Amino acid sequence: MSLDIESAKRDLVVAAAAAATAVLVTVVTEVVLGLGVSILLRAVPLYVYFLYRFTRKGGPYASIDTHRTWAVLAAVSGLAIVAYGLL
Repeated sequence: MSLDIESAKRDLVVAAAAAATAVLVTVVTEVVLGLGVSILLRAVPLYVYFLYRFTRKGGPYASIDTHRTWAVLAAVSGLAIVAYGLL
């Protein structure tokens, strides 16, 4: 079994984006805005990471199935949770 460093780097980018977004969502909703957002909702960026890890199988959508797309999706999901908390 060979170690694919590039694949590990891509996974790390998505994991870091998801983790940073989850922390920022928690800080913004709980500390800055004082909103009572559920921990399950604040963890949505982490769910995006798990989807990235366990659902990627290639296919006709391979051109948009990149680590950058998944990292942006994690960030956008965090923004969506903050917006939901404001409603």
